[in-house]
Amino acid sequence: MAYARQAAGVLGNSPVTTLIAYDLQAGTYVAGARANPEGRVRWCGQLSEILDPYITEQSSILEVGCGEATTLAGVLKYLNNAPKHALGFDISWSRCAEGLGWLSENEVSAKIFVADLFDIPLEDASVDVVYTSHSLEPNGGREEEAWASPDFVDTFRA
Repeated sequence: MAYARQAAGVLGNSPVTTLIAYDLQAGTYVAGARANPEGRVRWCGQLSEILDPYITEQSSILEVGCGEATTLAGVLKYLNNAPKHALGFDISWSRCAEGLGWLSENEVSAKIFVADLFDIPLEDASVDVVYTSHSLEPNGGREEEAWASPDFVDTFRA
């Protein structure tokens, strides 16, 4: 990230610096998930327990900043009810491509797309449950802006 910030001439993480760093590290999250399956099971199991009360077979779920879908795949696998629609997005096409492979390898179905969490291309109130796992901190100092973003908030169903 430091190299990307220096090359772009910015002080904090911008979408461009984040994208550069994520493209360079594409594949490392899948490698990490393979190297530590017990840790992934624990993490995804904990998240699915938190989300379970809100998910029915008619629900839709979205992971903001899904990266390589290692968390999304695990959460979907461990939910008591499989949601009707499962989505995830990340700013990095390379990481989304890795995620599609991971979902297939784990026999989990979800739609993955490229987007910026500050400009989510979904209709207002189009998703029942939205969560994120480690996607706010790379936005260095813009965390509150992300949570308060109309695109982020309006994605939730009323």
